[in-house]
Amino acid sequence: MQHRFITVVYRRIPDKLSRIRQLLLWKGSDGIVSFGMLKPSRPITYGGRVLIDEGYMGIWFVEEAVWHDVATIYDRQGALVGYYSDIITPIKRFTGGYETTDLFLDLWVHPDRSYIVLDRNEFSEALRTGTLQASLAEKAQSELRSLIQLVETGRYPPGILRRFTKTPSQLLKLATALR
Repeated sequence: MQHRFITVVYRRIPDKLSRIRQLLLWKGSDGIVSFGMLKPSRPITYGGRVLIDEGYMGIWFVEEAVWHDVATIYDRQGALVGYYSDIITPIKRFTGGYETTDLFLDLWVHPDRSYIVLDRNEFSEALRTGTLQASLAEKAQSELRSLIQLVETGRYPPGILRRFTKTPSQLLKLATALR
């Protein structure tokens, strides 16, 4: 099977820039679905449970003109761990991928639909130091409230991600193709 790859240019204010290679699963006029391997600088944990770690896998959905992404997160064996949303600037497409800027706040949603807001301290510090502009901070907080409402009303994750649910063996094949 021939795979197509994209590059995600991911900015973290003030000056961190990552280029992430992902497998393109679907591209439409209003969004992109892609598969990637997670490589956090440190494991993301909450309540003693690992949410995201090196070697975990994600299927991302990003939309045009939307201030968040949504990822279905799987562990190294391909078991569903939960759903993750970064609050980001709307994507800007370029040939071969897209770019966006992280606005610090993140939402983790467990499979049972309980949720946790992550990185509030980093967000507050960025706002306090002026690293994050007040107007962007207001937009980020508004987007987070909207996402939480989607979770609480059973409309999260978006239906398109359910179309891209993969079995553990399918996920491991995608991971091999990405290496």
